[in-house]
Amino acid sequence: MKPKTLILMVVAVACGLGASYMTSRLLAERQQSAEQETVTVLVARKNIDQGQPLKNFDDLLQEKAYIKGEEPKNAITKVEELKNKMLKRSLRAGDFITPEDLHSDKDAGIAWALSNGFRAIGIRVNMEASAAGFASLPMSRVDIMHTIRRGTDTDSFAHVLLQNVLVLAVDQQSNANGQGQAMPGHVVTVALKPEDVLKVQLAKELGPLSLALRKYGDTQMSDAIKVNAQGLLTGTGARVDVEEHPPVELLPPVVKKEAPKTEVVTQPKIEGVGPRITIIEGDKSRIVQFPGASGSGTGVTQTEVNPVRPPTLPAPAPKKEDNN
Repeated sequence: MKPKTLILMVVAVACGLGASYMTSRLLAERQQSAEQETVTVLVARKNIDQGQPLKNFDDLLQEKAYIKGEEPKNAITKVEELKNKMLKRSLRAGDFITPEDLHSDKDAGIAWALSNGFRAIGIRVNMEASAAGFASLPMSRVDIMHTIRRGTDTDSFAHVLLQNVLVLAVDQQSNANGQGQAMPGHVVTVALKPEDVLKVQLAKELGPLSLALRKYGDTQMSDAIKVNAQGLLTGTGARVDVEEHPPVELLPPVVKKEAPKTEVVTQPKIEGVGPRITIIEGDKSRIVQFPGASGSGTGVTQTEVNPVRPPTLPAPAPKKEDNN
């Protein structure tokens, strides 16, 4: 066999062995990749603030695949694990979520039950002021009654301060017992708007507060009525606030009288002669002549007059002597 042919055969065999090795290795890697399992983990799609309830999952979260065994430890993989949960810490886009990052509505307490724009405030009550504890059941609705005691029966009154108020907790219990039993306590926490919080805070200083339990689902608002001690004693009952002040009687319309007409009498003018004024200064006098309407001059003519002397009185007659 020629050397050239032998070399070609050796090269061909080497190439075949190399191709076979690479093919088997590639097939092995593909088979190994196919056998590896992946795990889908929920991560934040955008920044999420602390305390934000996890709702609208499509807007807040997205799925990210990890090779099994390389996924973050304790990362949540199912949306069902996030329902009725709230974040304990803020998340950045791409952060995964663990059970330690969440608390439920029971763990969050009354902060979870508060609606946007509402505040929680406590009202001190007793058994009588809370309907023996039935008006302090968490998640129930009550009316807040206010009583003011003053010096007279007319000024002492009770009125409905606020209606259809949500009860959040009694003392430190934010969950009802589930059996509808009374839950008496010392402080009832309710949810109010900021302006109503100020009303309750001031009312505490003016007189005692009490709670009246409402029927579940009853949202009807009654008229703002109140009753004073005089009405209670005389049997006239409650009166509406708008009736406290008597109607204002309107004054009769003012009749505008016309001013009396004045007649202007025009004095006849002497052509060419204006008014003449005599001015006396001490024992002297002077005459001021004003030009008339048709006078050619515009100045004032003054004429000096002799000094004014008092009139000479006649000498008294001599007395006749009495010869007697």
